[in-house]
Amino acid sequence: MYRIHVTDDLFAAMAVGPLDEAAVRFLRDGQYSKNLQLIMHAIGGLTGTRVPWAPAVEVLDEVRTTAPELAAWLLTTPTVGAWAAGLARRAQHAGEGSEPVDVEIGYLHGLAAVGAARCGLDAELTVPVRDGVVLLPTMGAARFNGPDATMVRVTVRDNRVRLHGDDEVVDVPADPHEQTPGWLPLRELSVDTPEPGPRVVLDDLDPYRACYRKPVAARLSAAEAAGWGRALAGSWQLLAEYAPARAVEIAAGLRSLVPLSPSHAGPGLSATARTAFAAMALTLPEHPSHMAVTLVHEFQHSKLSALLDLIPLYDTAATDRYFAPWRRDPRPVGGLLQGAYAFLAVTGMWARLRDADCGTTGPLRHFAELRLQVDEVLATLAGVPHLNDDGRTFVGMLRAELDRLLAIPVESHTERAARAHLEQTRAQWLREAPELNRSVPASA
Repeated sequence: MYRIHVTDDLFAAMAVGPLDEAAVRFLRDGQYSKNLQLIMHAIGGLTGTRVPWAPAVEVLDEVRTTAPELAAWLLTTPTVGAWAAGLARRAQHAGEGSEPVDVEIGYLHGLAAVGAARCGLDAELTVPVRDGVVLLPTMGAARFNGPDATMVRVTVRDNRVRLHGDDEVVDVPADPHEQTPGWLPLRELSVDTPEPGPRVVLDDLDPYRACYRKPVAARLSAAEAAGWGRALAGSWQLLAEYAPARAVEIAAGLRSLVPLSPSHAGPGLSATARTAFAAMALTLPEHPSHMAVTLVHEFQHSKLSALLDLIPLYDTAATDRYFAPWRRDPRPVGGLLQGAYAFLAVTGMWARLRDADCGTTGPLRHFAELRLQVDEVLATLAGVPHLNDDGRTFVGMLRAELDRLLAIPVESHTERAARAHLEQTRAQWLREAPELNRSVPASA
């Protein structure tokens, strides 16, 4: 256990612009500490289970001693954060979850097996079978044909991993990215550019990726996965050229992309989960510029969520709801702050993309509309009673950055169209939620 201190410089950097690699690493360290505490809470609250905690905890403790950076990387995997948060809630409320508790504890055994394999330790652990598939987090999944097995034994010897079912054995290949009979690898997307590009997991296997309140896609075909690789490469070219500081930040922080089910959503839907730092779920956008903006938008949410784990900025018990131009539903103060923070960065991104080929919908219109929308929300936030001192300081720094963007000239007809769009959006919102008129700022 150790104390994490957010410096004034980091606090300002969080508000004003892209973070450098050291700042992203600091946020990840905060998530590491949080996930460890969540796991410890779950261990203390879920006792007497059929699958014991101790073997997995002992292996992971040895991994932390032998390879501390590997342990930190494993325990800040986005799906590990989602799993740990859910299990800690289960321990807190002593309620039944969607999975048997032994299956959920078995997830930690799978993580421990991966840690042992990656740092050369020997281990024997028990991992769960879900729908005939056994996941090893960050590595891949083994398929078992036996219909009745719920748990399998995993042995790690000399850096090799073997999964033992009742009548089947699956060997993880020496290169776990290789697909072999019985083994499905977690695919990794990488971008070849002159500058270091991201290495991002395309997660279509881990059951805890389904933490976005939206249906996730099933396992992708090789052709579909290749399409995601091309989309990332195209968006990355725009980021590297027009917003290199954002590219550095995202390359340092982004861990995984989770495909959402295209049968339940059209192109361009995206989401983050507060418990899954450095991951985002999305359907493929229609144009590289839209994916570039999506990467910026959703990583902003991850950053702010990580900061809020370290520093409270507002009263989380507040129940007031407010107008947000990008949502039809009234938003609580936390949602209002998240939206302003993400869309401020998106506004700056569209400003940088003004000279890029962005398809039929030009970035200038997006820029003009979004900066007025963020202006509206920051005016609301400045007047709400639920921010603490740090929150007011943070919103003030967002305001200074927005004022810089508001000073960028646009053609008068574009500005008029943007203002008309905002007025139409507000009027429609008021018609749909007349009882919430009081939540519209007085300046409206």
